[in-house]
Amino acid sequence: MTGWLNEIAGDEPSKDGIENANSRETRIAEMQSSEAPVLVTATDREIIAQIFAEDFSRFGYDVDAETQY
Repeated sequence: MTGWLNEIAGDEPSKDGIENANSRETRIAEMQSSEAPVLVTATDREIIAQIFAEDFSRFGYDVDAETQY
C-alpha cells in the first residue's frame, strides 16, 4: 500500500492536506440519522496506534492528540 501511495502522491505528504470527504458526520447526514456517541477508550487508542504506527509516522499524526470522539 505504501508503494502505491508513493507512486500516486510522492514520498512526502501534501502540504495542502487531504480533504475530509468521507467523514462520519457526512455519512450520518446522508443517512438522515441522529449521531450516536462513539466512545474511544485509552486501550482502543493504544491498539489503533499500534495497528497504524506507520501511518502515524508517515503523516505526522499525534498519537496522543485529542479527537472529537
